[in-house]
Amino acid sequence: MVFAKTVQLQSDDRKATFHNVTEEVKTAVLESGIKMGIINVSTPHTTCSVCTQELAFDCCVTGLETLQQDFVEALQKIMPDCVREGIYLHPGP
Repeated sequence: MVFAKTVQLQSDDRKATFHNVTEEVKTAVLESGIKMGIINVSTPHTTCSVCTQELAFDCCVTGLETLQQDFVEALQKIMPDCVREGIYLHPGP
């Protein structure tokens, strides 16, 4: 048996956005009626990713959990915010 469910989430296009989808996944499992199997959580968008993390229980002044803030800072090192025209080729002129 195969069961599929789509969940819509809203993000902030100006900063990294994190969503805990645990409850949505639990609800989908209950709705499926499946008692044993494998769950695949994925995203159809290239600017989004799915990761598994423990709850940090500690927050930064930004309001993010400490691990989420670590993600934001690591991404800034790899790919800084676009502050002027021509820094990045994508999505094009």
